[in-house]
Amino acid sequence: MQATVWRRWGAGAAMSALALGCGSGAPGGDASIEARTTKAEISELAGGDPARCVFSAPGLELCSWRIEAGSEAWTGLASAEGAGDLNLVCELPIDGSPRAADSCLAHLRVERAAERGAALPPVGAPGSLESRRDSERRLGQAPTLRALAHLVGDAPDRCRTGLGVQTCEWGLPEGIAGYTLVAALADDGSGEAVELRCVVPLDGSARAADSCGATWVE
Repeated sequence: MQATVWRRWGAGAAMSALALGCGSGAPGGDASIEARTTKAEISELAGGDPARCVFSAPGLELCSWRIEAGSEAWTGLASAEGAGDLNLVCELPIDGSPRAADSCLAHLRVERAAERGAALPPVGAPGSLESRRDSERRLGQAPTLRALAHLVGDAPDRCRTGLGVQTCEWGLPEGIAGYTLVAALADDGSGEAVELRCVVPLDGSARAADSCGATWVE
């Protein structure tokens, strides 16, 4: 049950990636993932099939794997900046052909300790408007589903196809990467999680300026 109505914003904002992207300086990180160019090869590295995949653009799908801390795949992807399970998010050709070189990023599933400890300021408190504006700015820098997924740190939980567009949703409980920035954008309220919903074109082009919204959910 949604606790508030949707709040929408324009382009000019994007959520912080919270990513440990390949090339983050982790020894062997580049080699371990960049050598895997197909869905089958990445699944082999990750130790299983993706948790979910959604259509992202003509001929492409966006997939997410959960990489458990301490696993062989995690050792090659993790950065010294953080520990814990990762989400490996990749945009891949549906036909199984090799992916683009920059299409995979590894993201911490849980926000770093410093970020988890910083509670959202109450509405009206000094800095709350600044936090919202910063999140709006960052969100606007993510015009495609792939960009949104890498900023949130995971593939959408679900997407529903419409006429020329699809509506994709992420449910983010407190502590999960992406929660703090999305929560700053939701209308005044509370809930067990915050949901980000975005409408993106099926042809892979940039979304409309007012096509994303956030709300609290029970």
